[in-house]
Amino acid sequence: MRAIEAEQAILGSLLLSNAALLRIPELKVSHFSDGGHRSIFTEICRQIHAGKAADIITVYHVLNDSGLDFGGLPYLNQLSQNTPSAVNIRYYADIVIDSALRQSLVDTTVELAAMVSDNPKVPAPQLLENAMAAISRLAETQLEQEPLLARQALQNHVNTFEDRFEKKSSAIPTGFEYIDRMLNGGVNRGDLLIVGARPSMGKTAWALNVATAMAVEYTGLFLSQEMTSGQLLDRLGAALGSIDLGAIIRGDMSNDAWTRYTAACSRIEALKLHIDDQGSLTIISVKNKARKIKRSYGLDFIVLDYLQLMAGDAAKRTRNEQIEAISRELKGLAKELNIAVIALSQLNREVERRPGRRPTMADLRDSGAIEQDADVIVFIHREEVGNPETHLIGWADFIFAKNRQGQTGDVALHYEGRYTRFETAQGYRPQPARTQPKRGLAEHL
Repeated sequence: MRAIEAEQAILGSLLLSNAALLRIPELKVSHFSDGGHRSIFTEICRQIHAGKAADIITVYHVLNDSGLDFGGLPYLNQLSQNTPSAVNIRYYADIVIDSALRQSLVDTTVELAAMVSDNPKVPAPQLLENAMAAISRLAETQLEQEPLLARQALQNHVNTFEDRFEKKSSAIPTGFEYIDRMLNGGVNRGDLLIVGARPSMGKTAWALNVATAMAVEYTGLFLSQEMTSGQLLDRLGAALGSIDLGAIIRGDMSNDAWTRYTAACSRIEALKLHIDDQGSLTIISVKNKARKIKRSYGLDFIVLDYLQLMAGDAAKRTRNEQIEAISRELKGLAKELNIAVIALSQLNREVERRPGRRPTMADLRDSGAIEQDADVIVFIHREEVGNPETHLIGWADFIFAKNRQGQTGDVALHYEGRYTRFETAQGYRPQPARTQPKRGLAEHL
């Protein structure tokens, strides 16, 4: 069946049965190739959504009065008479949607060819990036999700709620008991988790620890813009094998260390973790990498190290605007692919000038929009960095400054720097959020 015939069958089906519209929620006016068909479909939908019965006569009168070219009453009669029933409307809609997407691909390809030929001085990598962006925009436009009726959304949520009672949590555990408790089981799919810290606090080490724990059962993508894949693997070997990182880098290991390193490598090989060490990533390239892995292997989570190293859109004037756009797109990607996104973030130097150097959300570098986009914001603070005389050597404070679905507060982990590994301390209990005492009248009397 040709697309134009499928369009006619859809319109005929709707004129026979208005209720059939509920079976084709993905179909849009823009999917129709014929202008007259677009006018008819628009009017049928308008009348149905207004609670009226859309039939040949009601549709004809409105379109005829508007002066639109749609074929007149004879054509509406023909559409209705040539369609035996509305049973196959889903089949017709699939044909029309597929044809529209194919035509959009053809149009985009022609535009891309013109872009390449008309811009001989633009570097090929930039042209490739522009092409990827165009295809990405096409995918977002053509494949976007339609809003759900309340009853449909409720049914989906009831299924999720039943899973909770059966202990089938969709959250992905981080491997750290008390952090998972703060997150109600782990990092939730669809969430953007921001982990902020100043340099040398261990944010990459923690991110690797978490990615390793997750990738035992879940498929992940680790995007490293600062370290090479080899450097990451050295750290994984140190953490999993309890081997001094310096010894691994120097190749100076005892026989016992070599045995543990071999065992660690076996564990690394079994991980469902994809590692990408391309620098200066753009949000378009991140989305394309994620979508490709999602299609080929399935994808449950992404770890991005780190946010401020990403290349911004040149159309955005300031770095602040660029980071805002990246943050917003990362949150959108988490929802689109139903994955957890963990993005590391650098903090401003101002935190080091503050007494106690305890980070706050005001310290997030380059953008206040991160605070709005993120579902969870965690800061890592190690007192020994900058204060070697402290008695808190080896301790790291994980500060939950924002937690949309859980509580805020602190969790302490022990940091084994030589192994680049965080550990849950024995006998430790997390601390609730700190609150400021209210100032009552008695204080001023």
